[in-house]
Amino acid sequence: ALADLAARTSRTADKANARDGSGDGARTGTATGIEAGAAADGSPVTVVYATRDTTADWEPVVERAEALGFPTVPLESDHFFVGRAGEVGETVADALVPRLHE
Repeated sequence: ALADLAARTSRTADKANARDGSGDGARTGTATGIEAGAAADGSPVTVVYATRDTTADWEPVVERAEALGFPTVPLESDHFFVGRAGEVGETVADALVPRLHE
């Protein structure tokens, strides 16, 4: 989930930098990238993260998402959410399905 968010925010910030020529980087794929990316285009944002993840630097992303009022969902898991696919799927579906009816 964090990798998808990081990739998405990176692409959005890269487009913004290309348009305005700033190239300041908006710290893509990081906590500040949330503002430059997913939230800026009106897309739904829910951060699902693994509390035992030692690969991704998830803490600042979660802190920033919460500061911006976005929902965060902690799962007691490792980086790959081993054994949690059903719970991850349900969590993501719960966040996205209401948007399908807008």
